[in-house]
Amino acid sequence: MNIYNNAVYQESRQFNGTTQWYKHFLGIILTDGIRWLRDSLNCYWLVDDIAIFSSDFRGNEDFIVAEFRSKDDGGFGKHVLLLPSEY
Repeated sequence: MNIYNNAVYQESRQFNGTTQWYKHFLGIILTDGIRWLRDSLNCYWLVDDIAIFSSDFRGNEDFIVAEFRSKDDGGFGKHVLLLPSEY
């Protein structure tokens, strides 16, 4: 893990639970941690893609997990995106 990735990982660990819920325009709910991740890393497209992909499962599943792995490294409740530490 490089220094930048480690810093992002360490900072993301501050989120434990959430104090605010943020409505995404595609109908899902974002937690504090996901909103921080999206804004800090400027990865709005990633959150949008997850929202679009998860729409296929709405109504069928109460809990959906989106797991991401980096090439070198070999949330969410119903309609909610969250960091692992927020679960």
